[in-house]
Amino acid sequence: MSLLDGAAEGPGHGRLALLQGFLAVLQRNFNEAFDLVQQAHRLATQHGDADTEARALSRRAALQLRFGNVEEASSDVDGAMLLVHGGSVGPLSGAMIYCNTIDFCRDLGDYERAFEWTDAAASWISERQVCGFPGICRVHRAELLRLRGDHLRAVAEIRAAMSLFDRHRFGWAKGYALTELGLQYLELAQLDDAERAFEEAVGLGHDPLPGVAMVMLSRGSVQAARARLEAGVAAHRDNPLGRARLLPTLVRACLGLDDLAAARAAAQELRATAETIGTAGLLAAAEVTAARVHLAAGEGALAIRSARAGARLWTLVGACYELGQAREVLASA
Repeated sequence: MSLLDGAAEGPGHGRLALLQGFLAVLQRNFNEAFDLVQQAHRLATQHGDADTEARALSRRAALQLRFGNVEEASSDVDGAMLLVHGGSVGPLSGAMIYCNTIDFCRDLGDYERAFEWTDAAASWISERQVCGFPGICRVHRAELLRLRGDHLRAVAEIRAAMSLFDRHRFGWAKGYALTELGLQYLELAQLDDAERAFEEAVGLGHDPLPGVAMVMLSRGSVQAARARLEAGVAAHRDNPLGRARLLPTLVRACLGLDDLAAARAAAQELRATAETIGTAGLLAAAEVTAARVHLAAGEGALAIRSARAGARLWTLVGACYELGQAREVLASA
């Protein structure tokens, strides 16, 4: 029941459907969420509500991506951004759509586009005198800064985001921020700080994979890390990109237990997903992961070829830490 019950269909019904779609996502009812977002888009288009139309396209893109429909998702992102740049979308909605677009590129492993959109978003926000990146957007920005090796600015963005989340008692989002903070500490080899951040994230209802498993591997708890990662991969059974995010660390855990067959299977799944999506970030991760498997199997020439390919791709992306890992594998081959 809502205040709109019995009222003539109008823009408010589209906004309500969009909100209901968001709630369905939080409850992991993704098919229901998609139907509601479709309804929101239809109503917004019919009634000339550009803000809701653009936000519905942005939300639908995220759901299409979860379903593996990359072309459809990209089309929706382009449609949302076209409305933003056309000047028909308000500043708050525009900032949210920029944030969603950056998140979309990140999930795809398309870090080059993510960097471009981040710069464009900063310019757009400055021109319209919007207060700045919303909290979640600051966390996305921190991840991109981490990729470039700028940990100082990245940590500052995360702490600014967490301050906002504390103010509004947004616990899950703070857990997300703490997960990224833990990854920052991991790359700086500050294991104790990383572990504390991940533990706090868990306490707020966020699962900090793969970072928490990386800490376990560093501590020598290889079997526990593998179990945690396998559970995470299983939870993403219908989400290839969610699985791809965990597979490189799962391969390392399997190799740590001398389970070459399982490591090879995970690496092959990652490669299949990367080749389907075709972005530099995913392809780079697949190449370096394959190199680890080849190295463990005594396939030196293949390990060198894959590690070199991964290093070239990570150089293209501009990812400092990942490039260093690729070079480590290459040096061991």
